[in-house]
Amino acid sequence: MDKTLLAVVGHPVRARAFMVLAERTASPSEIAGILKVELNDVAYHVRRLRELKVIELVRTQPVRGALEHFYRAIEKPLVWAEEHARAPQNERNDFAREVAQVLFADVTAAIGSEDFSSRSDNCVARVPMVVDEEGWSEISKIMERTLKEVMEAQARSEERGLEAGADGIRAEVGLLLFERETNK
Repeated sequence: MDKTLLAVVGHPVRARAFMVLAERTASPSEIAGILKVELNDVAYHVRRLRELKVIELVRTQPVRGALEHFYRAIEKPLVWAEEHARAPQNERNDFAREVAQVLFADVTAAIGSEDFSSRSDNCVARVPMVVDEEGWSEISKIMERTLKEVMEAQARSEERGLEAGADGIRAEVGLLLFERETNK
């Protein structure tokens, strides 16, 4: 896995701050409120993200005699199969843990607010299965193609004039394919 991405997910606050900035423009103060973390901790990790060149300063705004800085991610935090395969297993697990924790927190919040099922065309599925090596490989490729198509659809929304933070439909897609613990 890319050393920059590993540095991003190397600390939970940094990883979560980056995920916030991948969704929207925000200041360290706003991120601290969202994550319920001390501002000093968030400010440190935002500086680190900027050093890693994965976020950029978008604007500043005067607040009580100081300047509040607003940042956004330069690109989405995605790891494609080939890059993922090159990483050691412990790094893949760390990355998966961070993504899953944020995904499940978002799902829990959406269900709690009743937004999760507000659209009749949302999608929820859990499909435990047993496959051979060829089946696993086939499903993995389908998942990667699906993710690429989802990202292309989101890019087309932006091309039609939808800006991050606009009054569009706030959506989240989570794709998981993992080997389950065997029942012994």
